Amino acid sequence: MSAMTETGPGTDASLIGAYRAGDQRAATLLVARHGPPLGRYLYSSGAGPGDIDDLVQETFFRAFRNLDRWRGDASFRTWLFTIAGNLLKDDYRRRKGRLMMSIEDRDI
Repeated sequence: MSAMTETGPGTDASLIGAYRAGDQRAATLLVARHGPPLGRYLYSSGAGPGDIDDLVQETFFRAFRNLDRWRGDASFRTWLFTIAGNLLKDDYRRRKGRLMMSIEDRDI
């Protein structure tokens, strides 16, 4: 098996180039490659199990909408983790101070 180079076929950079050229399969490959590690990162960073799928999805939405901001200085995965971490911080700030209570627990 040959080692992949930074610009070889199947690298993140080549898949991003293919996606920019209109190849939707490239996006699918990027999501399949980075989605599971992204979910593990979010879980280990404190995201609730019920929130992980939404956070992963929103991370990819933001990444694909803003691909022109990824310069390739850092790895694509590092960039995704940065986006995900910022989303998790934003989610925490929104929920801060809120107590989640079940309707069944309320005294009427």
